[in-house]
Amino acid sequence: MRIQIETIPHRSQRYETTGDWWWDPDDTLQMRVSTFPDWRHSALIAFHEFVEALLCKAHGVTAEAVDAWDTGPGKELADPGDDPRAPYHREHDFALSIERLFAHELGVDWNAYGDALDALYGARD
Repeated sequence: MRIQIETIPHRSQRYETTGDWWWDPDDTLQMRVSTFPDWRHSALIAFHEFVEALLCKAHGVTAEAVDAWDTGPGKELADPGDDPRAPYHREHDFALSIERLFAHELGVDWNAYGDALDALYGARD
């Protein structure tokens, strides 16, 4: 397995998300994370995506199923993975818990981080 993480301008994401992942045919985990002014915010997104992707792989949830939810029924939700109907809800929830712990260790205020996430949405316009 190979892992490739890149930060990209938010407007360059495949759809309205701050973190995106998929598996290449050669078993490379590709992750794209929106660039934030504070590098720790991008790191938190990457960490969340990494945990979520590996748990999805372990539990048989495909990237295609995640993408179909995120760009379909979950498209209008603030965070599609929070919805219990999401095929990756359990994996997302666990990744979010770990992300909060990591934020604390990085000295990131969780509320300020949420504000930074909110500010990024709409930046695709």
